[in-house]
Amino acid sequence: MRMPKTNKTKNAIIALGKAIKTGTTGKVTVLKSSPTSPMQLYAGYISMAGPCSGGVFCVSFNDVGGFGIPASGGGGTVSLWPKWAYDAAVSALLNNRKVMILANGEALGTNLVEVLVSNQVV
Repeated sequence: MRMPKTNKTKNAIIALGKAIKTGTTGKVTVLKSSPTSPMQLYAGYISMAGPCSGGVFCVSFNDVGGFGIPASGGGGTVSLWPKWAYDAAVSALLNNRKVMILANGEALGTNLVEVLVSNQVV
């Protein structure tokens, strides 16, 4: 889903983007999308997650929309996720919770910027 260009969307990207506090000055750096892969928000649930051979982490994410974000129409994807995102996915799966994903392009492991577990039950 390509995000519409609105103030609400810009605020969501700033709020959900990978903001990193540095030093004691409180300076915040927000990752920006590249021209070829705009930042996109996805909402849905994790249907499967587990370690695969070779020390990698497999996750199945189902994009069904939610939180005011429409489904992209792509359905489910399975990809290799980094450990930090896999940990959030396992938490969501075991607690039957929806997730919101901020990605630089499609919601695939290499594109993930944020994986947020919500309090909404699947």
